[in-house]
Amino acid sequence: EFVEGADTGGGLAMRFEARDANLVLGAGASGPVRFRLTLDGQPPGRHHGTDVDADGNGVVDATRLYQLVRQSGAVKARTVEIRFLDSGARGYAFTFG
Repeated sequence: EFVEGADTGGGLAMRFEARDANLVLGAGASGPVRFRLTLDGQPPGRHHGTDVDADGNGVVDATRLYQLVRQSGAVKARTVEIRFLDSGARGYAFTFG
């Protein structure tokens, strides 16, 4: 099961308290999907995961687990939000580490 963004600009948000925030994502038939991530409303900076740059940019190019956030320092409650810049993104499941 998954949710699929039919329109550009759709997104997902999740409040979490963990070092890592991950999401299984896939691209529909339309091909790669660009996204922009914010952490508490700001670019993630040094807290970006391996699949996101410090400005919050990423690309879904295959169905797999994407590491969105990797907090450094003390872990605290945060809100991660993803906005899809292209249509066709599929979200399957959040995981935390």
